[in-house]
Amino acid sequence: MEDADVSRSGYVGIDSEIVHFPDLLHLTKKLGFRIVNWDGITSRPVVDKKGRLVGTLAGTPSDASKWKEAVQRIGKKLKRAQELLGLGVNDEAGERGDFVAKHLGYTHGGGRAQPSNHKHRSRTVNDVLAEILGDDDFDKLAWFQSASLSTWAPDLYSEYSNYVSKLESHYPELRRPFCSSVFPTLTVNFGPRTVCVGHKDQGNLPFGLCAITPFGSFDPDKGGHIVLWELKLIIRFPPGSTILIPSAIITHGNLPIQHNEERCSFTQYAAGSLFRWVDNGFQTQVDRFGSGAEGAAAVRKHDAEAGYWEKGLQKLQYRLVGTTSRRR
Repeated sequence: MEDADVSRSGYVGIDSEIVHFPDLLHLTKKLGFRIVNWDGITSRPVVDKKGRLVGTLAGTPSDASKWKEAVQRIGKKLKRAQELLGLGVNDEAGERGDFVAKHLGYTHGGGRAQPSNHKHRSRTVNDVLAEILGDDDFDKLAWFQSASLSTWAPDLYSEYSNYVSKLESHYPELRRPFCSSVFPTLTVNFGPRTVCVGHKDQGNLPFGLCAITPFGSFDPDKGGHIVLWELKLIIRFPPGSTILIPSAIITHGNLPIQHNEERCSFTQYAAGSLFRWVDNGFQTQVDRFGSGAEGAAAVRKHDAEAGYWEKGLQKLQYRLVGTTSRRR
């Protein structure tokens, strides 16, 4: 992981080109990719040679029958939401795939003067997202994704919790989507055919883990697999199951689903710029270090001495703690 594309500061990744995956036969026979026929339930880590997490197949909550019913309900709710949002609201369908995506929670970067909540002008969008935030099934999903982070990467979870607490104490107006989750931001990919091309979410914390859970009426044996490009893995990814990956440094996307199928997804993550903002004393780098050549030199010196990326990697050392099965 030391060779991953990361910015000098260690707070964000590096922008990379979109990858259009070849077909399954080419991936496996020509490029040497390995298929992992995961059942979507059994939890298992993906570790590198140094025992650090590069992904977690987190599975599902332990109450299998209740969760199966919840997955069906969530799928129907997302289908209904997609239909409402499809009434002229498709502004975010773009280079990562032909689907509608909306964001909740707070972030930083992208021209923001300071960390702020995501906002939407459309009343329809706000109504749909309000229903999601008030829904018990989505709350349980958000909790499980967060609890999985705590179980598989407890040091990283503590890092998230520490920074989120500082941000929300300093800016009381900031609102996490779900109080049951440590993640400050979520994206709902409403579909109807959420099949991502290969990409990196370079704005996310590089050593952070992004939680992903798909839903919809698709056959996971025939499509919807998650492809982890640098790891040469193709993982079966059933509806309602959760995977955590360092999305800023691993190119990831999906195999196509069948032409008559639909797929949505629910993801939680944290922007690296939030962590940098706190470490800068809740101010910009220019305010902290100054501008011009002298300021740039000060930033470079600080980044080299801080070693944020190297310290972050230590928080991914694999050690299973506790269980995610005790609640609900």
